[in-house]
Amino acid sequence: MKDGTSFWFPRPEVLLRRASWNDQHIVFQVPSGETHYLNAVSVALLDRLNRPTKTTAIVDDLRRHLGLPEDNAEFAGQVARVLVRFNELGLIGRSEAAAP
Repeated sequence: MKDGTSFWFPRPEVLLRRASWNDQHIVFQVPSGETHYLNAVSVALLDRLNRPTKTTAIVDDLRRHLGLPEDNAEFAGQVARVLVRFNELGLIGRSEAAAP
């Protein structure tokens, strides 16, 4: 993955059922039958991914949402790893091409 050049997008064919209790978040992926436990940052990431979006834009949006300083390479790396993992799980999609 080239840093910041991937576009991540919601997969409309993947139905997700979600439930939250305080800071506990569960996502049930209907097509696969898998259940995923997510932390608050991961849920915020999914909530904000409603169209094809570059990695850098996702990081900036989450950083602002969480009130983190602009230059936070560690946070950017964590977000990138979560995006890759969500893609591996089939929760979201990834493209190297420009967004439509």
